[in-house]
Amino acid sequence: MRYTIILTTYKEPKTIGKAIEQIVIPNVDIWKKLSLIIVATDNETIKSAKKSISTLPIKDRIQIIQDKGLGKPEALNLAVKTKGVSGSALILTDGDVYVSNNAIKAIINKMEETNANIVSGHPISKDNRNSKFGFYSHLFCAAADYKRNKDKKTPASGYLYAIKEWENIFPIPKDIRAEDAYISQKMLEQGYHIEYAKDATVNVMFPKNTKDWLKQKTRSLGGNVQLKKFNTKQTRSLKEDLQMALFPLQFAKNLKEYIYIMYLYPLRLYLWLKIFILNSMNKLGSGRWESIKSSKEKE
Repeated sequence: MRYTIILTTYKEPKTIGKAIEQIVIPNVDIWKKLSLIIVATDNETIKSAKKSISTLPIKDRIQIIQDKGLGKPEALNLAVKTKGVSGSALILTDGDVYVSNNAIKAIINKMEETNANIVSGHPISKDNRNSKFGFYSHLFCAAADYKRNKDKKTPASGYLYAIKEWENIFPIPKDIRAEDAYISQKMLEQGYHIEYAKDATVNVMFPKNTKDWLKQKTRSLGGNVQLKKFNTKQTRSLKEDLQMALFPLQFAKNLKEYIYIMYLYPLRLYLWLKIFILNSMNKLGSGRWESIKSSKEKE
């Protein structure tokens, strides 16, 4: 099977180079079955991508496409229309995360061993667990890992996932805010289940302040709620959150982390109230790019 890796990026010139290198260099030995499409909006990111590609041991089957900055759904829609993509499986990732050396091979192996049509990778937080929002990032990554191990209907991670036989899903709605949840649910509706490649780890930086945390979570969690608008099942709910209410207390290791959790419960409730209000007013927003600056610090 052929695999097309699609890397979408928006104003990420400082991270795009390493993101590309982590995809290509560890996989030189299997590159004959891979290709890479980088979809970028801004000239600075494109310049950085070209510089990175020029230093790679292989340069064939790597191309850069410039999109109009309308959002990740439109970037993906553009990429899948590229010549040669149809008929291949897709591996989707972002320009501000770094896949581990074994991640691409691990996600391919899981797809081929299980014959699954959708496989999720395993996000890991790069942030310091000692800080409040660093702890939250580790907590939510652990909760997602727990759910993906337990339930094959848990949506794939947008940071790294693979799909095949995807042609009837695209084009995806341009206004969808959580395209990973939308694609996952569409696969489930076709009778497929979602496999989890736990060894396909991807390193992610998360928001480091309340404003950016709420902004990112409103987009991701609100995007899951928004799915009803696009005639598919909502994949996240307050009920599901309540079912996981004890997980943070089991995850905490010390007094400081228990204090962080006491802040998290009302913050999470506020987030849900905000999403409910915005959704009822049809103001959850569109699929356009939104930059979360604190998740890109020190890169």
